[in-house]
Amino acid sequence: MKNRYCECYRRHHAVGNGHKWLIFPVASAISTELLPNRRAVTPKVGLTMAASTVINAVGEELLWRGAYLDVFSR
Repeated sequence: MKNRYCECYRRHHAVGNGHKWLIFPVASAISTELLPNRRAVTPKVGLTMAASTVINAVGEELLWRGAYLDVFSR
């Protein structure tokens, strides 16, 4: 599945300068929500936030790119 996934990914995602705009939502969330409320973030909350972010990112990549492209790439 890896080779097919890589092939589908390359075919559906053109390489260009569009990736630089991906920082905008992250910067917006950090500046509007995280920084003003940073005193409420304890180490336990911070660790939970980081772990759920990693799990969500990996899950979305596998589900919405890998599985979807593998099934519907025809």
